[in-house]
Amino acid sequence: MQLRFDLERSAVLTDGVKARLKALSGRRLTADGSILIIARNHRTQEHNRREAQERLTDLIRRALTAPKARKATQPTRAARERRLEHKTRLRRTKRLRARPALDD
Repeated sequence: MQLRFDLERSAVLTDGVKARLKALSGRRLTADGSILIIARNHRTQEHNRREAQERLTDLIRRALTAPKARKATQPTRAARERRLEHKTRLRRTKRLRARPALDD
């Protein structure tokens, strides 16, 4: 069972939803801008049709929710101190691996 949804000519979806749907559909997106869903898991055509429709509605439902904008935050003071302590430990370890200097 093949289900084809013409994404380019859909008047119901907004441009933002169409863009997210294109990104979510991946290799199911054809060259002419439609989504092709193939369902062959069940023995009957009706079950395959129902599964293909459910997969399409799930895809559209995921595209309808806009991703939350990321808020940039500063690292905490403890995180900065942990990072610097880790760098100091690594520097000490690498210094111990080096050949001793010939100062004698």
